[in-house]
Amino acid sequence: MPTTLADALSEALHTSESACEAELARAEAELSRLAHAATDLDLVERAMHQEAGDTPLLGTSLQTHVYPALIWNGERFERLQATWPARLAFLVLATAGKDFGRSRSARAITVGEAVRRNWPQDPESPVTGLTTSSVGAAVCAAIAAGVPDDDLEAVAEVAAAVMLVTPVRPTAEVRESHAGHALASGWLAVQLFRSGVVAAPGTAAEVLGTQVAP
Repeated sequence: MPTTLADALSEALHTSESACEAELARAEAELSRLAHAATDLDLVERAMHQEAGDTPLLGTSLQTHVYPALIWNGERFERLQATWPARLAFLVLATAGKDFGRSRSARAITVGEAVRRNWPQDPESPVTGLTTSSVGAAVCAAIAAGVPDDDLEAVAEVAAAVMLVTPVRPTAEVRESHAGHALASGWLAVQLFRSGVVAAPGTAAEVLGTQVAP
């Protein structure tokens, strides 16, 4: 099992093409079902107050800008108990559009999910939680955006810097909002990296320390 972010990313990047294609097929099928699932009325009401944009608010006929769309859809995904590959499939669409190549889409989803699943190892007796899924989402969004493999760790470190500290056992409402944050902050990390923002070396490891700090 990988112990560092670099190890988790390196292992994820060695996933076979066939495994990536299979992951994509499952994620796309689930995302299609989610798009037609009923949407809670409070989410519909919030959708109606969003500024018009290009990214869909699934389960409605409305669209808004990428960042708020990822927050809104992320919360809806959490309520519907969507798998993370399906959530990442939506992140790919939000990042790169519908005409994006299937092989890169498959790789983005699969590598991002592998990082999300394998990093970090669960600490013993944590005193806080962290939105660590932000990092896997950032890797997914970076691949979708065409960031070279050699730069993926740097993007992941930026994402680690914007993780949220959470309760160890958050309420359902908090989990929903944090699920939206994970997708949106993953996308944001790519935008920050492309704007020249970098994290200090070892940021991910330093932030993980908050989970067990006295």
